[in-house]
Amino acid sequence: MNIQIGTWYILPNTLRPEDRSLDYRGMVTAMDRKTVHFETKPAPGWARGTPLSLPRAAFIKQATPVKA
Repeated sequence: MNIQIGTWYILPNTLRPEDRSLDYRGMVTAMDRKTVHFETKPAPGWARGTPLSLPRAAFIKQATPVKA
């Protein structure tokens, strides 16, 4: 998978795999050789989402791009 900065991805919530409504939506903000940095969708009333990062291999394995 080709990861692009500024693209939205869906990451599954592994603690509750039966409830897809708890999945994370994140936009890639930066990446380096080993890590992908992304920010979750902001909660209502918040200006920004939560910044998170995952190892690049884990992100590629779990993430699926959001279709526009």
